[in-house]
Amino acid sequence: MTRNTFVGLFVILILLMTVNASFAQSDNEPERMRDYPLSPFILLPTRETLTIIVPGDPNREEPETLRNLVFEVIGRDGVIQRYEFTSFFPGAYLDSGLRTPFCFHLELVDNNDRLPQECIDIIDQYPNRLIKQRITLSDIFWYDPVTQMFRTINIPVNDSLVEFCPAGVPRCPIGFESLPTSAMASASSTDEMANAAQETAMMCRVRTNGSNLVRVRVGPGTNRDVRIFLPADTDFPVVGQNVDRQGNSWWKLDVTDYFPTIDEAWVFPADVQSSGDCSNLPIAPVSAIIINPSTATSPPIGASNDN
Repeated sequence: MTRNTFVGLFVILILLMTVNASFAQSDNEPERMRDYPLSPFILLPTRETLTIIVPGDPNREEPETLRNLVFEVIGRDGVIQRYEFTSFFPGAYLDSGLRTPFCFHLELVDNNDRLPQECIDIIDQYPNRLIKQRITLSDIFWYDPVTQMFRTINIPVNDSLVEFCPAGVPRCPIGFESLPTSAMASASSTDEMANAAQETAMMCRVRTNGSNLVRVRVGPGTNRDVRIFLPADTDFPVVGQNVDRQGNSWWKLDVTDYFPTIDEAWVFPADVQSSGDCSNLPIAPVSAIIINPSTATSPPIGASNDN
């Protein structure tokens, strides 16, 4: 046997061993997939929105959850940034099974783009299967407004597999290994999820179309100090109501996402545009009017404060 013949046989032997190992790995892979079958979902990124379409599968043996879904991107500094799905959509929405289609939608606070058609098709058939969250510019991880470039989104599927959505691709099907929800799913979980989504959609919100039009005061009444003017084309949730000294109703807003130092923000309902269910607002406590002692008028000596 010549040296070249021996080398050739050795190479063939190595190739056969590699092929056998590949088939062995393929044989093992379906077994793992049967334990945790991949669940497809679709990412639809734009500059100011990210829509997550979950097709749903009514034939699954048990429902799943997206609670373990994580997005990873590489920032401008080269550091991997992680964003958990639950940081945008509270866990109360995720414990039920995704047996029916669902649409999760993130959008910039002043964005007015139309929902993607795939999302519209879902809510046409399942009206309560939409959860929409408004976010700030700092929350947008899939697009860099400084470089004006999309980022590749990595999705860890399991310990050994990572799916990814290439930068700038408008529609990305992803196979995600979601965890079974046998420990937390119940027969009514889907209805609970739908009710939670409906409550979110019906939340009372207000906005104004022009800047410097609506005064935001520290309490109900025109005698209260003005803190800011309500920014234009921005939705603010209404968290309560109360009346001024004339008995007129005022609404308390949550503006802390935009003005972190302001915890008392009141507007007169007729000055704003409202959406959602604003008919059963809870009573919000009213802070007392604080009078500066140095400017308060003192009664003359010997005089009474009583009328």
